[in-house]
Amino acid sequence: MAQEIKNTFLKSKMNKDLDDRILPNGEYRDALNISVGRSEDNDVGALENIIGNDLLSSTNLGGGGLETIGIYASDTNEAIYVFLTNYTDNNPDEPTPAPENTLHYIYSYNSSANQYTKLVEGAFLNFSKTNRVIGINLLEELLFWTDNRNQPRKINITLAIVSTNSVTPISEDTSNSRTPAPTPAPPAVSSSYYTKEHQISVAKYNPYQAIELYTKATVVNAVSGVNDSIYVIGDFVDFYTPYIGATMTSVNNNGTQYLIVESVAVQYDGNTRIKANKVIAPVPVVGELWTLAKSTMTNEDDAVNWPGDPNYLEDVYARFSYRFKYDDNEYSLMAPFTQIAYIPTQKGYWLNGDEDAAYQSTVVQFMKNNVQNIGLVIALPDEIRNLATNYKIQELDILFREAGSLAVKVLESVPISVINNSLNSAVRTNTSNIYTYDYQSRKPYRVLPEAQTVRVYDKVPIRAFSQESAGSRIIYGNYIDKHTPPETLNYNCRISDKLSFGKFTNFVEYPNSTVKRNRNYQIGFVLADKYGRSSPVILSSVDKGVISATEGFFSGSTIYSPYDDADTSTDIKTWFGDAISVTVNSNVQSFLNSTTGTPGLYATEVNYQSSGIGYAVADGSTISSNIYTFSIDPVFQATNKNVPRVGDYLRGEYTDYVEVTDISNPVGTLTYTITTIGQVNQSYLWIEPPTNIPVLRFAYDINDLGWYSYKVVVKQTQQDYYNAYLPGFLNGYPVSKDSNGTPVYPVTDPFVEFPTNELNKTAHVVLLNDNINKIPRDLQEVGPEQRQYRSSVKLYGRVNNFRPSSLSTDTKTKQYFPRTSLSSNATNDVASTIASARDLEFAPDWIFNSVGLYQLNTNPYIARISTSENSTDNPLGVILSEPNAGNTDEVPVLTPMLTIYETEAQESLLDIYWETTTGGLISDLNEDVSTSVGGGAQIQIAGVSLEESDPNGQPITDYFYALSAEGQVLTTSVFSNLRVTNANGNIVDRDFSLQNAAGGSPEEGGARIILENELVFTSVSAQRDVFTFVFTAEIFNALGVSQGTTQQSITGTLQNIDPVINYNGGAIIIRENETLITNGLSGVNGASSSEALGLVWSMEVFPIGSAVPIQPNTIDWVINSTTGEITKPPYGVDLGTYTIKVTLTDASGGEGALTDTLDLNVQVKPALLNSGVVPLSCFANPQVLYSQNSDYSWPQRPVWIEEQIICSSNRYHGSDNYGFREPINGIFYISDNDLSISDFYDWTGLYDEPPTMETNDLTPIAPDNGWPTGVYRIGETSHTQGTLAMSINMTMDPVWDAIAGNWTFDHVLGVKSVEWYYRFAADSLYTATAWAPIPRDADENQSGGNVPGGLFNSPYFAQRFPYHDQYKPFNKSLCDTFGQTPWWATPENSSVFGLFTSGFQPNIENKDPLWCWSTYKEPMFITGVRTSNYKNYPLAISAGRKIEYAIVVEQLTSVSCTGRSQDWFRDVAVGWCTITDLNNSTCVPVEGSNVVVSGNVLEVQRSTEYNGPQGGNIWLETPATEVYPPLYTNIYFGEMISTLFTDVEMTTPYKPASADAQFINYNYKILSQGVGYTNPETGNSLEVGQLQWAASFSSITGAKISYTDQVGSIQTSGKPLVIDGGERNYIYTTATATTIQDKGQYFLQWPPNKPLIPNNGPC
Repeated sequence: MAQEIKNTFLKSKMNKDLDDRILPNGEYRDALNISVGRSEDNDVGALENIIGNDLLSSTNLGGGGLETIGIYASDTNEAIYVFLTNYTDNNPDEPTPAPENTLHYIYSYNSSANQYTKLVEGAFLNFSKTNRVIGINLLEELLFWTDNRNQPRKINITLAIVSTNSVTPISEDTSNSRTPAPTPAPPAVSSSYYTKEHQISVAKYNPYQAIELYTKATVVNAVSGVNDSIYVIGDFVDFYTPYIGATMTSVNNNGTQYLIVESVAVQYDGNTRIKANKVIAPVPVVGELWTLAKSTMTNEDDAVNWPGDPNYLEDVYARFSYRFKYDDNEYSLMAPFTQIAYIPTQKGYWLNGDEDAAYQSTVVQFMKNNVQNIGLVIALPDEIRNLATNYKIQELDILFREAGSLAVKVLESVPISVINNSLNSAVRTNTSNIYTYDYQSRKPYRVLPEAQTVRVYDKVPIRAFSQESAGSRIIYGNYIDKHTPPETLNYNCRISDKLSFGKFTNFVEYPNSTVKRNRNYQIGFVLADKYGRSSPVILSSVDKGVISATEGFFSGSTIYSPYDDADTSTDIKTWFGDAISVTVNSNVQSFLNSTTGTPGLYATEVNYQSSGIGYAVADGSTISSNIYTFSIDPVFQATNKNVPRVGDYLRGEYTDYVEVTDISNPVGTLTYTITTIGQVNQSYLWIEPPTNIPVLRFAYDINDLGWYSYKVVVKQTQQDYYNAYLPGFLNGYPVSKDSNGTPVYPVTDPFVEFPTNELNKTAHVVLLNDNINKIPRDLQEVGPEQRQYRSSVKLYGRVNNFRPSSLSTDTKTKQYFPRTSLSSNATNDVASTIASARDLEFAPDWIFNSVGLYQLNTNPYIARISTSENSTDNPLGVILSEPNAGNTDEVPVLTPMLTIYETEAQESLLDIYWETTTGGLISDLNEDVSTSVGGGAQIQIAGVSLEESDPNGQPITDYFYALSAEGQVLTTSVFSNLRVTNANGNIVDRDFSLQNAAGGSPEEGGARIILENELVFTSVSAQRDVFTFVFTAEIFNALGVSQGTTQQSITGTLQNIDPVINYNGGAIIIRENETLITNGLSGVNGASSSEALGLVWSMEVFPIGSAVPIQPNTIDWVINSTTGEITKPPYGVDLGTYTIKVTLTDASGGEGALTDTLDLNVQVKPALLNSGVVPLSCFANPQVLYSQNSDYSWPQRPVWIEEQIICSSNRYHGSDNYGFREPINGIFYISDNDLSISDFYDWTGLYDEPPTMETNDLTPIAPDNGWPTGVYRIGETSHTQGTLAMSINMTMDPVWDAIAGNWTFDHVLGVKSVEWYYRFAADSLYTATAWAPIPRDADENQSGGNVPGGLFNSPYFAQRFPYHDQYKPFNKSLCDTFGQTPWWATPENSSVFGLFTSGFQPNIENKDPLWCWSTYKEPMFITGVRTSNYKNYPLAISAGRKIEYAIVVEQLTSVSCTGRSQDWFRDVAVGWCTITDLNNSTCVPVEGSNVVVSGNVLEVQRSTEYNGPQGGNIWLETPATEVYPPLYTNIYFGEMISTLFTDVEMTTPYKPASADAQFINYNYKILSQGVGYTNPETGNSLEVGQLQWAASFSSITGAKISYTDQVGSIQTSGKPLVIDGGERNYIYTTATATTIQDKGQYFLQWPPNKPLIPNNGPC
C-alpha cells in the first residue's frame, strides 16, 4: 500500500521556493483564485474563493508606441496607476529632455468602477522607456514615484482627477471572469491640473528673493532742458503719485544731491511732470533713465487712525521673510531674510545736548528704532492671478525674527484670495506679481518649530533609483542628493560708499546701515536650483586684486575694511555709509554633465547664429502684453544676431521666463515680432548705450534642474563689540599742586610726583556706569589686597577731545583715526591700569584743575591708557602738564567732552556665512556681466581634444581668445592662473600648461592649453580623467593698465584610443597533446608611451562555423591576461577547427575601455605517435620461399625470408584431394624491451606449459604441446602519445596448375582468432600491470572484444577479395567424405565460401573453429585493424605511463580442396603485423602495396544523406545519381575516420545538412604505389581496390556519431571485381544487404542470401 501524506494548510502560505519533498507542513505549493482562511475562528484553514485578474485587452488610450514603464496597484482605492510613454532616450546616461511631440501619461484604472482616468499628460513628465518607474507609493491622496531620470515627483490624485472624465475599458478574463465591460470610448480632452515640472516635484519651488523695504519706479525722461523736472509721455499721475517723497537718482545725478519728488501732475500737453524739490544739475536729457525710490519704513506718530503698536519695534531689531504654503499643505523653504528694519530717531543725527547726555549716562538715548510701519514688498513667482494655478500656492506666511534670536515667528498667514484682492492697489496694475504686506507693528501669533527654523534646504534627491514608504514617510535609496557647483567664480570685492545712483537703492532701503570698519569680510556666492538645492559657498578665483580706473582697487573674495586715516578720507556730508561692492568679471558657468554631476544653468543664453553673444536691438523696440517687437541693429547684425526661436524663453515681466510661441520676420527686414506666453520683461526695451556698444538682449534654453538663482553671503566672525561713551581723555598725567597746596605753575615742589615723560604715551579717562563693564578689569590671578588692575580689552579711539590751539583754554572733539598713514592696519590702545582716583593719587585736593576729570570728587574709576604709536601724529586727549602759550601761569583746563572708544569685537566661534539680501536670477547676473560697458568679455574656445596618444608638448586646444561683447578679439588679453582639477577634485596642474601666443603673431591675444605629461587611459579614467580647466584672461588697455579679468571654466575628457593586436602568423595547427597554441601575440594600447599599461587579453573560442562560443570559463582554453599567451592542457580539447576570437582590452577592462579583436584559426589535430614505435621497414607483401626435397618430392617447406612473419606449417595433412597445413601462432608486441615466449604463455592460452622449441624451428611437434609460436618485437619503444594503427595482415597465393594449365580455386586460408592486449609498462615508480584486452573506448571506432574471431569483429574487416570470374563455392558433399566429422561447415542459410561461424574443426585435432577465406587466380589479402589512442588511457596521461601491446594470432593455417598439383605447396597462409601512425601513416599495406601517398590526403566520395535508426541496424541506400563534391581525409582506415573535411587543407568539417539525415556511405580509391600481384594470364599488375563504409556524422560539429556498445562505422564493401560484365564495389540496397550483430559489433556478410550450389557441382 502506498504511503499516504496529509497536509493541513493552516499557515495560509504559498511556497514556490522549496522543493515539494521538503515543503513544511501548513504551506502549499500552488493555488488559483483561492486563499486559505487565517482567522482564529472555527473556519481556520478553510478555502475561500477570491476574485481573479481581469485582462484589459483594449484601453483606447491613443498614441502609437506607448509602453508601460511603471505600474502600482492600490487595494485601498481599488485602482491601478499606470505610467506610459512612447519616448526612448538613446543616451540615458546623459538624459535629454523628451521632445514636445512625444507622449507621456499617468493613468489610473478603477477596478471597481471599471473605469480609467488620465491624471497627467505632457512632455514635461520626461519619461523614457530606458528608465522604468520602479519606486511608486501612495500615501493617502499623494502618489509618489521616482525613475532615476528625473527628480522624485508626486501628484495629488484627487486634484488630478477633478477635471477629467472616466472611460470604461473592455475586460477579458479567461480564468475567473466577471461581467464583461462595455467597449470603451476615447478619453475626454481636458485641461490637466499639472502642467509644469515644479508642480509635480517633491522638492517645491524655493523663493529666492528677499523682501524689499522700498518701492521703485523707473522713468525714461521724455523732455530736455527743464532743470527741476522729468517727464513721462502720457497721463501716469495715479501711478507716480505714491512716489511723492521718493529719492530721485540717475547715472548723472546720485543721491548726494538729495533730489526728492515734490509733486506729480499732468501738463497741458497730457504728459506727466515729476517735479524735484530743487534744481537738478546737470539738467535732465531725453532718454535719461531715472529711478524713483522710496522707503516703505515709516513712523506713524502723527497718524491718528494708525492701528499698530507705536512702541513694539522701539527696542526690537527685526528681520522679515516669507514662505509659501502649497496645495498639499507643504511649505516652501524660507526666503532670505531682510536686513534689520531700522532707522533711529533723529535719523541718527546728534542734536544739541546729545553729546553731553551720552558721556554722562554712557548711553545714546536716540538710538531707538523710529520705524513703526513697514511695507513688506514681496516679489511673487508669477502673476498674482496665476499663483494658485501655476504654482499651487494657497497661503503666504509672513515671517519675523528678532536680531540675536533663533526663533522664527509667523506674523500672519495670508490666504491667496487676500493676495488676489490686492491687485486693485493704486500703485500696481491689475497685472502684477508684487504683493505688499502692510506690517503695522503687530506681534507674531505663533512660533515655527525648530525643524522649520533650521530647514535651509530640502533633502530631496536630484535623482533616486529606489523609493519606499514607512510610517507615512517616503524613503529614497541609491540616490544623488546634490549638484556639483563651479569650483570658483570670477569676481572682485571692495569696500566703497553706498552706490547712490542708477539702479542701486541700498541707501534708500537701509539708510542707516553701513559696513563696519576694522573688520575682515569674506564674500561668497551660493547657487541654488529652482527647488532650493544649494551649492556650498563658492569663492572668487581671483588671487590678486585689480585696479579700476574709476573705482580704485578691488581685492579677491576676502577684504578688510580699514578705519579712515585722515579727515579727507570720508566726506561726512555726502556719505551714506559703506557697502561691499562686488564686481563680477565673467559669467557664472555650468555645463550639464551627469558624469561630473554638474547640472548646467537653468537658463542658458542661446548663441547659435553669430560669433558674438545675444542679439543687438535697435531703437524702437516695444512690448505690449505678450507681443514683443524689435529690430536688429544693422551695425551689429553680423556679430550679434542670436534672435529668439520658437521654444526659446525670454525673461518675463511677472514670472521668471516666458516661452516664445511664434515669430514673425518679414522677408528682407531686420524686424521681429515675438509672441510669448506672458509678458516679456521691460529690460528687453532699447536703452541708449555708449558709442559703438551694442544693446544686447538674450534668449534662453531652459534646463529644469540647472542652477537657477544666486545669493551673496558674507562671513564676518568679529561680532559683538561696545562703544564706550567717555567724558574726555587726559593726555599724560595731571599737574600736581605743590607741597603747600599752592596752585602755582610750574610746580617746583609737587605734592605728588607724576611722571613727566609720558606725553602721547599714556592717557587717562574716567570710567562711569556701564563703561566699567565695557572696559572690564582683569580679575583673575590677582592678590587679595590688590586695588589696581589691568584690562586686556583692546580699544580703538573713534572720537577724541583736543585743544584747538595752544592759546585755547577750552576743549573740543573731533574724529579720531586709529591707524597710521603708512598702513591700513588699525592701531589699538590698552587700559594698563584701572583703579580709583585716590588709588592713582588723583585726589581733587592734590592736583590742579581737577574739574577736568569728570566727577573726580566721587573717587571714580580711572583707566590709565597705554596709547599706541599713532599718538604722536594723532595725540589722544588734552595735555594739562604744559602751560598755555603766552601765559605760563595758566594751567590748561580739561573740559568734560564726549569721547568714544570702540572695544575690540568678540570673535565668533561660528565659522559660518550670513546671507544677505543681495541675490537674483543667474541669467540676470550673466546678462549684466555680458552687457556692461567695457565688460562682457567672453572667452571663445574650441573643445578640448585630449587623447592618450598625445605626446608631451601636444596642444590639446586650438588658440582661444577673449572677445568683446561684439565678438571682437581683445588682443591685449593675457591668460594666466591655469588651475586643472580632475573629477575627483585632485589638482593636476603639473600635467598641463597655458601657452600665450607671441606678440605680433597671427594668434596674438590668444592662448592654448599644452599637455606636459603624457596620459594613459586607465580603468579609472572614465570617472577620474574628466578635467576642469579654469584660467583667467586679464584685459589691459593701451597703457598696460589692467581693465579687469574674466574667467573661463571648460572641461575636457581624456579620450581612449583603440589598442592594437600585432600578429603576423596565419592559421595555427596544433596537436592535441601540445599545450602552447601561440606565443606570437603582442599588443599595444593607444598611449604614446607605457604601451602595455592596462592591457588585458581575453578570448572566446568558437567551433568552426558555430556562432555559439565554448563556455568562456572552460579550463580547456586559457589565455594569459597579461601576455596574451594561449595554452590548453594536453588532450584537453576536442579535435577540430576552431576560431579563437582574441580580444585585447585596454584600461584594465574598466569603464570606457576599448578593444581590438583578432580571429585566429586554430586546428587541433590528433597527436602524432612518439618516435620509435613505427618500424623502419614496411611489409606490404612479404615473400615466402619454399625448399624442396632433393628428389622433388613433397612436402616442400615454406621458408620466410623476412622477420616478423608467420607462415602455416609445411606439414600437410590429408589426401591428394583434400588437406590442410598445420597451424602456427604468432605474438607481435610493442615495448621498450625484448620479451620472450615465457612472458606470454601463462595468459595467452596457446600452451599448457612453456614451449621447448624455437619459433623458427620447422620441426613438427605433438599437438598436445600446442602449435609453433613466433614472438616478434615491433619497433623500438613503447607507446607514449598519438594513435597506433595496428593491423594484422594475412595472405595466400593462388595456385597455378601448370600441368593442367589452369588455376585452382578451392584454396582456403583460416585463422582461429586475433586478439589485442595492452599493459602499462614498468618504470621507476610503478611495476608493470597485467596484460588486458585493449578497451573498446581506446579504439577510434569503439571496436574490440577479444572473442574467437576477434579480428573480424573489428570494423575494419578489410576483405580484399580475389579475382573471380564466377562464384564457385565448396562442394560440401565431396569435402564431407574426408573423415567422419566434417572439419568445416557453413551455417544455415549463410554465405558462400569463406565465412564460417562454426568450425574449421579437423577431427584429428579437435581444435576450435577457424575463420576461413578462399582464393582463386589472385593473391588473397585479409587485413584486420585495431587502433589505440593514448589519450583514452587516463592513467597513462595522469601518471605518464608507457603502454606496451601484444597482438596474438592463433592457429593461422591453410586448406586445399583440390589435392596436390604442381604448385600445391604454394597454398601457405602468411601473416604479419604492421604498425603505423593513424594520423600520419607511413605503412598501409593494401593488396600487396604500401598505399601511402605524399601529403596523406585522400579524396572521398559520399552518397546521399539519409536517416538510419540509432542503436539498430544501419540500412543503406542505392547510390545517388548526383555526384557530390569530394570530401577529404588523411586516414587510410575508413572505419577509423572521425571527421571528413570539405577542403583539401582539412580545416572545415563536413556536416550533414539536417539532423534528420546524418548517415552517408562513403568510399575512396587508393592509387597504387607499386607493383602488386601480377596476373599470370595477362601479365598485368592488378588495380588496387576500393573500400566502402557507412557512418553517421553530426550535423552540428561534423564529428562521427558513436553509440553505446556499438561501432561508429561499418564496412559495406566486399563484392569482388567481376571482369565479365560484373561490377566492383557496388553499394547494396536494403533489399539486397543484411547485417548481423555480434557483441555489439557490426559485421556485414557477403554476398547476402546466396543459395548454396547443389552438391553435384564441382568442388
